Amino acid sequence: MSDPAPLAVALQGVTMTYRTNGHAVHALAGIDLTLRQGEFVCLAGPSGSGKSTLLHLIGSLDQPTSGTIRVGEQEISGLSRQESALFRRRATGFVFQTFNLIPVLSGFENVEYVLLLQGVETSERRQRVMAMLAAVGLAELADRRVTELSGGQQQRVAVARALVGNPPLVLADEPTGNLDSTNGESIIRLLRRLNEERGTTVLYSSHDPRIIAWADRVLSLQDGRITEDRQQTGHP
Repeated sequence: MSDPAPLAVALQGVTMTYRTNGHAVHALAGIDLTLRQGEFVCLAGPSGSGKSTLLHLIGSLDQPTSGTIRVGEQEISGLSRQESALFRRRATGFVFQTFNLIPVLSGFENVEYVLLLQGVETSERRQRVMAMLAAVGLAELADRRVTELSGGQQQRVAVARALVGNPPLVLADEPTGNLDSTNGESIIRLLRRLNEERGTTVLYSSHDPRIIAWADRVLSLQDGRITEDRQQTGHP
């Protein structure tokens, strides 16, 4: 029997509490979770169940109220803001539901921005950006400003931006939520293919049964707790 893949993510006792109008809101209540390298995992649950909060914590966009989070070899639950930014640049790619593209830039420039932050040289930047845009089917629209692209095309740019830095972990927060069913399935199919070809660990959230069906493993969240952890076979 082969050894299990190394751990990509490990959470222990993670809680997240917000204060709203003087009241405590418990977004996450004691999450224990491990993901292994190369897994393709869906966080499933209704709005308000804690999906976005969990993704933001694993991506070091926020810090937990308590508990520990390890991504790869790094403990991230106590990083400073500057350390978190360096960690995100190196270790994660994030796909947001609202795309979060820079509207005055082209698709090429939005994807290139990640490599600029990483200090990649000009010739290599262009090669990698164009290869990534080709992988998402947008090479011919590389120089078009993102505001001139359709919603599905903008989300493809966002996926390319998340992946161009070759992060070991990709986090996608409702990546198909603002798309029609055809474009939504196209995006999840793209993430699945890149997961299989590159061995990238992918954790995405959804409440759409058609999108959840693509995962190998489904984590069901309810009221800030993982209520079910199941394996799936026979995805589309």
